[in-house]
Amino acid sequence: MKSRHRGFTLIEVLIAVTIFAVMSAFAYRALTSILNSRERVAQETQKWRGVATFLARLEADLTNAVGRDIRNSNDLTESALIGNLTFNKETEGQLMFTRMGLPGASGSLAAPQRLGYRVKEGAIEELVWPVLDQGQRTVPAVYPLLSGVSSLKLRYFNPSNAWQDTWPIVNVGASAGAAGPKLPRAIEVVLTLDSGEAITRLLLLPS
Repeated sequence: MKSRHRGFTLIEVLIAVTIFAVMSAFAYRALTSILNSRERVAQETQKWRGVATFLARLEADLTNAVGRDIRNSNDLTESALIGNLTFNKETEGQLMFTRMGLPGASGSLAAPQRLGYRVKEGAIEELVWPVLDQGQRTVPAVYPLLSGVSSLKLRYFNPSNAWQDTWPIVNVGASAGAAGPKLPRAIEVVLTLDSGEAITRLLLLPS
């Protein structure tokens, strides 16, 4: 007796192809979802790493702040720490202060430095002046630190245990020559990102 070999019918082939197509579509959607989730996680990780790095840098700088006034490019005395609501010139920051030199460094990095921070066009910038007492043509170097920033708001805790939006203290009615404290006791930092998150930090300054 001859054996009969039966092949697949057209309907069976169509059913198999349809099942394979459906399974492939599900697999593609699952893979796409995994890749998109992985990309979002990577973006979020990078964003929060940048925020943490900036805040750590700012805290390290303010921890080493000193009450050393400077002479600015207009040959005027400028307070050791200045806090403005905003900046009016390209050579200004929202926050400007004098800090001690970097420990273990040599050359210009070992000397006291004049630093500044500001938000410009959605990014936090650091300003570094080459010298403390400046000439007419002294301009700071500007370094971008963190993008995707909506605003940077600062408040200053004064010796009267009260918060103020700017620094130094304006002593209304104070006698001529009277000087307030060089540095606030603490600075409140409120960093708002374009994605809507607001991060608040309280940074203590040297007494």
